[in-house]
Amino acid sequence: SKETHDMRTAGVHLPLCSEGRTEIIFCDLGFIIADEAALHAVFQCKGSSGLHCCFKCWNVYNLNVPRGIVERDPTGVAVYHTCADPSLLRMHTVETVRQVFARLAQAEMVMSNEDFKELETKLGWNLVRGGLLHDEELRDVVDPIAHGLFDWMHVWLVNGIFNVHVEQMFQRLREFGITYATMHTYLQVWTWPHSVGTATGQDSCSSTRAKASSNAKTFKCTASEARSVLPIF
Repeated sequence: SKETHDMRTAGVHLPLCSEGRTEIIFCDLGFIIADEAALHAVFQCKGSSGLHCCFKCWNVYNLNVPRGIVERDPTGVAVYHTCADPSLLRMHTVETVRQVFARLAQAEMVMSNEDFKELETKLGWNLVRGGLLHDEELRDVVDPIAHGLFDWMHVWLVNGIFNVHVEQMFQRLREFGITYATMHTYLQVWTWPHSVGTATGQDSCSSTRAKASSNAKTFKCTASEARSVLPIF
């Protein structure tokens, strides 16, 4: 429309001051990288605590939401988010996401607020009028399945793979007399570069933190602390 500027076809003029000329640069959206909370806000998906904890798959359900969906699924297609077999995951497509929003748009006009909220939960998406995926002009530009990308550092270090792995490691090491207390003592002999500041992770295995990690079954630390103690571990 007259109010928008499509960089894919119109481009932007970039002055090259050193050469005294202008270049036209054309851009297309490659991907949107963000942590889970930001992707949830951008795409209006339900997020990690919802029934569908991953917006990219339509058959993956949150094991921590006690609905027994996988057990009651007669097709055997539904799986929980703990499934480690990627061949069982069913990915959304541009078309299936559009169908979800079309169904929500129709249902909003005829359903009660309570029933509509339940439908959003079941489908895994929120209908946000004026949202990115509800914009007619942007539907051909932004595809959450193709463009949405989880920040790998968050997946690794923010209550992620590293944290779970460390707690499992300590469960195994207890058989050999090596505990969080052992590691806490070991961490005290190290000195980190000044640039690390206070995020050394030196107290990440203290008695208080060790108890929290054991109870949560995941190593409780910040991402910065994880980066500091990883090479020492």
